[in-house]
Amino acid sequence: MVKERQRHMIKIMEQSNFKNISRRLVIELVLVVAVVSYKVNFPKGTSLAQSWGFVLTHPLVLLHVIVGTIILVEAILLLIRSVLSHHRSWIVLASAGLVLVILAFASGESFLAAQRNIAISIMGDSWFGAIVIYGLCWFLNRKKASTTINSEDPVD
Repeated sequence: MVKERQRHMIKIMEQSNFKNISRRLVIELVLVVAVVSYKVNFPKGTSLAQSWGFVLTHPLVLLHVIVGTIILVEAILLLIRSVLSHHRSWIVLASAGLVLVILAFASGESFLAAQRNIAISIMGDSWFGAIVIYGLCWFLNRKKASTTINSEDPVD
């Protein structure tokens, strides 16, 4: 009986952690676009090294890259936690979100290399897809956590 209650409490804590990570990812994804929401004029016809030099000297673009890297790391951690929890729907959603984050990240790198607008379009579409996926994770975990907590028996 005690072990069963402990497992139940661990499950509630896992749901809360997934909800918090998903919420944080949604906020960070909004922030990553907000920092570069105005037109940044990248120098044309430069090498990849020169483009990265521009990124390192432009504070908002640099912040965009830093927040994007944090999002990538958190998306990987969410997938690892999902796999360890053996919860299939979380694994599927975390995998889809990570694929979209990687695609957005790679498109940003591709834009620096070639400065083609298609890379920005792919990055934007991937960003939007990731927001939808992690927003869904946040919503589903909020719903599950609240129904689980409401259905708990009071502790004597």
